[in-house]
Amino acid sequence: MAFFDLAYKKVSALVFFDHLRMFISILYSFNKIQKMDMTKSSEAINIYSDTAGALAYGSLSSRIPRKLLDISTHAIFSL
Repeated sequence: MAFFDLAYKKVSALVFFDHLRMFISILYSFNKIQKMDMTKSSEAINIYSDTAGALAYGSLSSRIPRKLLDISTHAIFSL
């Protein structure tokens, strides 16, 4: 689960410097999370909700971020 910790810290740092790289890193991390059970890692849940925030901030969609946040809240309550 060290990957998700590093990915979360990387995205947190990229917020201030390079928004395009931040968005690409978020989507890459989101793709990695899809291949595992995210209830085993709190960092994975953070990246899942960060993806929802990035999609909502970019005004790409309103339904997709809501679905991602619903999934992450269910994962939080299942911990």
